[in-house]
Amino acid sequence: MSWNPTDRPIYREHGRFGAILGVARLIVGAVRLTRLVLHRRVRYLVFLAVIIAGLVTVMGDSAFRITHVDVYGTLLLDRSAVVRAAGLVGQNPFTVETSTVRQRILALGVPEEVSISFHLPDTAIVQVIERQPAYVWKAETTLYLVSDDGTILGPTRGVHGRVVLVDLDQRPVRVGQKIDPRPLREAANLRNALPRVASLSPATFSYSHDLGVVISLSDGLQVAFGDDDDLDAKLRVLAPVLRAALAQNPRPRLVDLQLADHPFFR
Repeated sequence: MSWNPTDRPIYREHGRFGAILGVARLIVGAVRLTRLVLHRRVRYLVFLAVIIAGLVTVMGDSAFRITHVDVYGTLLLDRSAVVRAAGLVGQNPFTVETSTVRQRILALGVPEEVSISFHLPDTAIVQVIERQPAYVWKAETTLYLVSDDGTILGPTRGVHGRVVLVDLDQRPVRVGQKIDPRPLREAANLRNALPRVASLSPATFSYSHDLGVVISLSDGLQVAFGDDDDLDAKLRVLAPVLRAALAQNPRPRLVDLQLADHPFFR
């Protein structure tokens, strides 16, 4: 079969037609895709407008105003103090800055952790975890529970086995205030060590700025330990210094161990 040159233009025409058809299909696809995207975008914009309108309505609705604040977990702290610190009454629950509310409640000192939640439309729920009492601080005639970090937690009537430290300087304190916890820890360590090193079991310990932690013996003799520096060394010299002091006549009133390498009595 021979090749006819007149067939060549026909093949060229088919090639051009295929290219045009492909371009047309691309254009149709693009138009359809554009319509689909625009259709979805319109639906999205309508949905977004409905949501915004709903939020505006809810945030402005007087029904969504906090009128009740329920406080849970407070044993030492007065619940009314938590409510006042929270400042939630009258607020819209959707616009409350919960982190700010938490910080105001934590500033009371007694709470260690605080969480805020809401029961719509008008109730706020405050969950408090308080610091745990570890010591008792006596200021004038009042006993105060104190946490391990030195936070005054509140007055108490019972000691419940905790070490008691009497403030001889009689400085006023308030709930939520922080005092130096080192004398309290020192008193607790002394209460554990004194029966072993000197057969002493004082019921209470005292503290003053000048003498530090002080114990009083049954015969009126006082022993001043100062701060908690070199406490082990002070305990090592306690027994022999006590024997020397008790042998004196007249008997001294104070044994001073603030400097472990230079103890004295007077």
